[in-house]
Amino acid sequence: MDMLYQDVSITTEDGCILKGWFVHHKYPKTKKTVVYLHENAGNIGFRLGFISMMHNYLDVNVIIVGYRGFGHST
Repeated sequence: MDMLYQDVSITTEDGCILKGWFVHHKYPKTKKTVVYLHENAGNIGFRLGFISMMHNYLDVNVIIVGYRGFGHST
């Protein structure tokens, strides 16, 4: 799965830090972005196949982050 990505941290209004990835196209501003909250069972790596499908077939960027208290989110 050849996808460009960056680690992201999103700070909520009450100071919680949600951690995840921004999987993007070469020119991300030309594409729509899907926000995917994944963490309920398993981890972010378990979602790579689904992320790849959305990224390639739907031709979108994907921001995938864990819920509060899951994965690396606080």
